[in-house]
Formats: sequence, C-alpha cells, structure tokens
Amino acid sequence: MFLAALRRRRYGASAWFSSHRFAALAAVGGAAVGLCALAARRTALRRALGWVGVTGAVTAAAIEANIYSGFVPTRQAVRVVVGGLPFVAARSWVTDSGSTVSPHVIPANPAYRVPRTTTWVYTPAGFDPRGSERYPVLYVLHGSPGGSSDWFAGGDLAATLDSLIASRRIPPLIAVAPSTNGRGLGKWDTEGLDSTNGGSLIESHLVNDVVPWVDRMFPTAAGPMSRAIVGMSAGAFAALNIGLRNRRLFDAIGVLEGYPDAGLAGHLLLRNRAQRDANTPALYLSRNSESVAMRVAIVMAQSSSASRRRDMDTVASLLVGRGAVVDQKIACGHNHTWVMARESVGKALAFLYA
Repeated sequence: MFLAALRRRRYGASAWFSSHRFAALAAVGGAAVGLCALAARRTALRRALGWVGVTGAVTAAAIEANIYSGFVPTRQAVRVVVGGLPFVAARSWVTDSGSTVSPHVIPANPAYRVPRTTTWVYTPAGFDPRGSERYPVLYVLHGSPGGSSDWFAGGDLAATLDSLIASRRIPPLIAVAPSTNGRGLGKWDTEGLDSTNGGSLIESHLVNDVVPWVDRMFPTAAGPMSRAIVGMSAGAFAALNIGLRNRRLFDAIGVLEGYPDAGLAGHLLLRNRAQRDANTPALYLSRNSESVAMRVAIVMAQSSSASRRRDMDTVASLLVGRGAVVDQKIACGHNHTWVMARESVGKALAFLYA
C-alpha cells in the first residue's frame, strides 16, 4: 500500500495503459473471446469474435510494451505526447505542485537547416517572470527515435523536478527540452552534430538560437555556472559532446545511457575522419590537456554491453584527469528505456547541483 501510494505521488495516478493488471485482463479476455470464436457455428459471428480476440491480444501486448519502455506512464504523458504531434496544437499544463510546462516555437537561423519544432519549457512553482529572482537553466535532450516532448512524457521530468525542488536537493530552475531532430539528411542527426554534408546544424542551433532565446525570454541566471545539459541515449551523447565543446556555456553534464561516439550519424553527416574525431569525446579529451572544470554524472543501465561500459569508463577517466568531478553509477535492474531514465535522472541532477 505504501509503495503504491508513493508511486501515485511520484508519478501520478496509474493509467490503464501502464497497468499489468489491465494487460492481463485484456489478454485473458482476448483468449476467452477467441475460444468463443472457435466454438461459434455462424461464420459472421466467428469472424467478429475473432477480431475482438485479436484486439484484446494486441492491446495486452501494447500495454506490456509500454510498461517495459515507460514511454507513456501517466495520462499527462499521453497529453504531452499528443501535444507534440505536428497536427495538434500543443498546450501548457500545470502540475499538482504548481509548476508549469509550456510549449514554444523558437526561431531558427535558416542557415542551420533545422525544422520548425516545439520546445517545451518547465518553470517552477512560484515562478514570476517579472520578479527579481534569476533561475539556472537545465537543458534536456531526447533520444532516437524521439522528440522534444519525451522528457515530459516518458521522462516524467516535471514530477522529478517538483520533488527535487521541494526537498531542496536542487534549486528552483527552468528546464528546456528542445528537439535535436534534423531535416532531410539531418534526420539522421539525433546526436546533436553540425553536419558538413548538407544536413542540419543542430549544435549551432542549440548554442546560437535556443540558449540566447531562453536568456532573452526568461529571467535566467548569467554565466556557465547556471547552465547544465542532460540527455538520454543519443541525447546523452549530444549532451556530453555539446557540453564539452561549449564549456563557456555549460558547467554540468548528465549522461544517461550514453554512447562514446556519434556512430552511424557521424559517418553520414560528417565529411571526414578529422571532423568525426572532433566530435568524439574520448579522442579530443586524450589529445589535449585543457582543464575541464565541470561536474559530470554518468549513468549506465545494467543491461549495457561490457564494451560500451568500458568506453564510458575511459571517458570518465579522461574527464577526471582534466579536473572534472565525475559521478558514475549503474542503474541496477534496468534496460535502455525511459523507465531507466526516469528512475535515474533525479540522482544525477542532485549530484550536478550539489
């Protein structure tokens, strides 16, 4: 009872699409109807019952897949996901704690070749845009496939921030969730790269469009000490790479289930090896002795491959050697899912803002 109550308080009331019980009912119901279909003598009735049975089985499978991935854990998550669709008008919403999540379209430099997308912005309870308080900013990057709404849907970030702020583990802050999806060739760019092959310039868009826009439109605290960048999966690589390449802007980085390099995207979007090396943290960290006075949280799922863990261990060691304060954790019992990100981001943020 206590755990159930805690989950409701932390993630909101359980929804049927994230309930093992409802999945079981759908499966049992589908099987029962299927048996009735087999026993039915009339062809039309057999066909109708068969479709009902199949629907029940598919529904059960879909619910279990959603529970595993954690993509839409609550009813609010569904509203956020739907609001991120291109043919649906996105709307602001207020959490039970009084914080607000609102959609914005940030103007982009045409030279960066990025699509028109929605950026979601979290402001804490008691936020006063005309007040004297200045807020640090947290930038959160989604994975692939994915979109800007993911951190407030599967990531349930608003609830996490509300809880951390209320318990004073982090200061009241503004969180910004932009899209890192490119256009055309750039659709492969979910790692936040500046393509040299005609694709989108995602890093430039984030650094030169998004960050200045946020600073103009919101009462943000000045300087790199007031900006952190965190990502999940492909977004984790983007956060690591963009954060390290733009240390004048960011002072803290969170890497949740990240990768050591840009992978296929690097080969498709960057013209040569020198450009790929310049976007591979382990390589450029090992080739220079510049100080990296940052806080970096690295969290890997227990199911991550041994080779990927070794690669991220190498990155962590190089960061420590350059003066960074690094916190590494393994998310025990977790896979590469939004459940893992949702359960891990709170501790990562508490470390980054300590």
